[in-house]
Amino acid sequence: MKKSRTTFFYFIFLLMIISGSALSQEQKEGFKPFGKVWGMVFGDIFYKAAGDTTGSFVGEYTKTDVYKNAFDFRRIYLGFNYEISEKFSSEFIAAFDGTDYLPNGKRSLYVKIANIKWKDIYPNATLVLGQLSTPTYSYTSEKLYGYRWLEKTILDMKGIASSHDFGLAVLGKFDQEGKYGYNLMIGNGRGALVENNKFKKYYAGLYGYFWDKKILADVYSDYEDINSNQNKTTLKSFIGFQNNEVRIGFEIFNQLCRRFYSDGSNKSTFGFSIFSVVTLIENKIYAFGRFDYIDPDLNHSDLGYKENFLIVGANFVFDKNIHFMPNLWVNMYKDKSAANVERKADIVPRLTFYYLYK
Repeated sequence: MKKSRTTFFYFIFLLMIISGSALSQEQKEGFKPFGKVWGMVFGDIFYKAAGDTTGSFVGEYTKTDVYKNAFDFRRIYLGFNYEISEKFSSEFIAAFDGTDYLPNGKRSLYVKIANIKWKDIYPNATLVLGQLSTPTYSYTSEKLYGYRWLEKTILDMKGIASSHDFGLAVLGKFDQEGKYGYNLMIGNGRGALVENNKFKKYYAGLYGYFWDKKILADVYSDYEDINSNQNKTTLKSFIGFQNNEVRIGFEIFNQLCRRFYSDGSNKSTFGFSIFSVVTLIENKIYAFGRFDYIDPDLNHSDLGYKENFLIVGANFVFDKNIHFMPNLWVNMYKDKSAANVERKADIVPRLTFYYLYK
């Protein structure tokens, strides 16, 4: 792994040299810096109709008391984008992510995104430094899915990978149209948390649009040292189809955690997700459905619970930036051990609301 780290840093250093000439280029006459404030809010009116609260699973409502009902926010964004010059821009997002509370129970904001972007460091490539979206799914599956306000994509939902990290990234395209591209990144591997060790996380992804951009596909991998003895590798692939009537996507992943257990054995988490969004009345009503499957460890047939997740509903568009979505959120569990210990499914009917202002 030391060799790959050295290669990455040599690569970044080379980019800086190649792009150094950009600093000496004169800015076009008449350019004026400008910025834009925007925001996003989504939440629910929900009722937990069934389940328990053991808290041993990752995801919405696993720790919510059965029969609880509430009006609640799941996300609030306040963002600011600023074009500093023709070469440089910046991005900032302060966020409440549904679990960030002060000791008195009031909601709290934190810095989710804060970065500077250096455009065209070489043809069709942007260098980004700071807290930024990772290439894990933000540029592919989540983009096509388009319904983040209903639920995170599977890797995010199950804590396999974070949607953001502090680091340095190169976002590039192989062609002028942007049909084919790549994302490379090195980060702390801590999401929005402050770095607490010397280890780093390495990301790499390739994507492409095919058949007049109706088909989107990607392959992705990341590597992270957990400590001096343990590390983990994630492999993921996604393929999707879209036209005016339907969007369909399929995502599959495997994460291998080496020497995860005290006996030195590995943990291999596997899962897949399939979703569909169908147009019923264009720009007015859509139907959606999604199914996820996850096995927490393929290497140990008697550990943990297999999970099956389902969400179905409809999206009523009151305005292009205002949506109301009645939906049913269900997470089901199957004990992998011979004991076959029952765990009740979490069943939550909701009315989700979403609005964007910019």
